[in-house]
Amino acid sequence: MLLSDLVKNTSTDLKQVSVTIQTTLAELKKLQDNQEASVRSVKISYDEQLQKIQETRQKNTCSLRHA
Repeated sequence: MLLSDLVKNTSTDLKQVSVTIQTTLAELKKLQDNQEASVRSVKISYDEQLQKIQETRQKNTCSLRHA
């Protein structure tokens, strides 16, 4: 095998590795974005449920005071 052939193959291999890395990074970014959106959604739901619990607790406390 000639050195020039080896360099061509290595160059092609490196380009393919680079493409694979870029594709993987793009997929990881999508996954990260989806996970962050899921976390935000859970946080919003948690805050809403916490608010409902606090309101119910306050109503119960008021009811007990006036009973």
